[in-house]
Amino acid sequence: CAAIFWLSGANRSSWNVSFVPLFFLVFIYIYEKLRRKKTLLLLFLLTLAWSFSLNFHPQMVFLLPVWICALDRRLKSAVLVLIALLIPFSPLIVFDLRHDFLDTRAVINFLTASSANNAAISPFRLGYSLAQFSPPVFLPLPALGHYVPFSLLLLVIGCLFVARNRRYLYFFLVPLISILLLSFYRQKTWPEYYHFLGGFSLMLLIFITASRNRYLKVVILLLSLVVIWENYRSLVSYTNPVSYHYKRAAILYMLEQNQPYERLNIVNDFRLGEGLGFSPIREYYEKPTGLYHPQLKFYISTSDGVGHNQTRNDFGYYSVSKVY
Repeated sequence: CAAIFWLSGANRSSWNVSFVPLFFLVFIYIYEKLRRKKTLLLLFLLTLAWSFSLNFHPQMVFLLPVWICALDRRLKSAVLVLIALLIPFSPLIVFDLRHDFLDTRAVINFLTASSANNAAISPFRLGYSLAQFSPPVFLPLPALGHYVPFSLLLLVIGCLFVARNRRYLYFFLVPLISILLLSFYRQKTWPEYYHFLGGFSLMLLIFITASRNRYLKVVILLLSLVVIWENYRSLVSYTNPVSYHYKRAAILYMLEQNQPYERLNIVNDFRLGEGLGFSPIREYYEKPTGLYHPQLKFYISTSDGVGHNQTRNDFGYYSVSKVY
């Protein structure tokens, strides 16, 4: 019920983050079975699922302590664990060996990224990390947004619950690791990309806590049904202003206005993290061997972009203006 409540508002976009809850649920299922009966097969499957999840998103590394607790010291299990770890990473290993460790260097650059040159940025930003952690907790109720006090309250409730029920400690450990480790990361973080797993884990823990009371279980069920219904209505009626639909419409509009020339002269001033996803659409529709218009350029940005003029046409979150 907790998973349905949370995921009904979480998976509206098809990208690698959307697989985080799926792999976490698979990990929990195998981990709980392994705790009841330790077998080499379950250990192999647990490691395989975790290794696959790391290929989809790096925040799954927050499950490392939980995975370590599931290991045993037998040599036979060590061999199986190593095989399970290598199977999902084998394509990456082969690629890196053939391309001068391109992905490995990218991972190292990500881990070592720092804003040390900016003295205004603290080396430990617990408040910032907690504020970024809050939105993933409230995916079913986005109006709460960055409401840090309520997030702290949920963390306290989870802490008190696991103090009496140690078997659920790993549910609390995941958000705690997420918040603390990302406090040391001195670059900008996006809530859904960095704290998605931690928010989901805490929500599951809160629902487990509430399920001990039969009246709260009924409330949870009713609340879940309301959230599912509201999200269903949103899915069938809401058009994302930054979706593929609008980006494609903007590219086709520019190509039509650019006739008889096939190549587009485009300028933009998108802020960091905005305007993503236009390139593959443009590459698909634009002829690579055509000619550029000798005079016409297109300025594309958000609707409040400073370069827009009276020729502006709006496409959801984006706007296009002709510039001569």
